[in-house]
Amino acid sequence: MTKVEFTSRFYCHSSERQGRDENGCNCHIISASYQCQALLVTANPGRYFYNFLDEFKKEIRNLLSRRHGTKRVFASKMYQKYIAHKEHIHVNATRWNSLSVDNNPKALARQAFLQKMDRTEKDDEERDLQMLREQFE
Repeated sequence: MTKVEFTSRFYCHSSERQGRDENGCNCHIISASYQCQALLVTANPGRYFYNFLDEFKKEIRNLLSRRHGTKRVFASKMYQKYIAHKEHIHVNATRWNSLSVDNNPKALARQAFLQKMDRTEKDDEERDLQMLREQFE
């Protein structure tokens, strides 16, 4: 028996079911279980929407912290890595301005220290360049 890879194209988030193809997805949509779930979602869309957003936020932060730590990364590249997983939550837009990973005092102190070290290195390089310029004059 071979393992079949399913795409997220035919995944129903509200029912948490995977369809094999478009026909399977259409059959699921007309099923009684989907109709019942659709009624629950339409009765209280905010609850489901915010649950999806919270799950998205949690998963994207986990991925960011595991793969990149405190480094800056392009959001589009990060999202491409995120949606490579079958069970991802697809979000067209979010309510957040930032998806920063760590806001705890230790992480912020480390980030400030790294920025200070970076500035110090740049200052040293500028001083060396200035000395070279003076020597050539």
